[in-house]
Amino acid sequence: MLLTPLSAEDLSLEQADGATLHYYYDLPPDGGAVVVILQGSECLRVNHKYAPMIASLQANHLGVLRVEKPGLTPDTPIGTCPEAYLQSNTLERRVWDLLSVVAELRKRHDWNGELALVGGSEGGMLAALCAPLIQGH
Repeated sequence: MLLTPLSAEDLSLEQADGATLHYYYDLPPDGGAVVVILQGSECLRVNHKYAPMIASLQANHLGVLRVEKPGLTPDTPIGTCPEAYLQSNTLERRVWDLLSVVAELRKRHDWNGELALVGGSEGGMLAALCAPLIQGH
């Protein structure tokens, strides 16, 4: 049976510096585990990527979380790299953003707290840096 990705919740969070952080959450069925997909260093929105992976994860009863990079919004034209991205997209900022989103996610009742971080290239480094900070909380 082929499943198509559910429509992710398009959410945002205002950061302490006033920047708006966008993230996309596909609910886990029955409050199950969530996989965080962390993209590499390219200047591309994450909201249009990974549909086959999301469908596969959902078919295996997993939720999916994707966090947009600083300075990118759901409306940033593909191929455009805004000045806000160029100024604020650092690995440290991405760590802070991911930790902020996971803190918001923990407030929800539709998730059991289980989380897996998956990333390639810079996203893999981000996963390695964040895993010990998220574990056990």
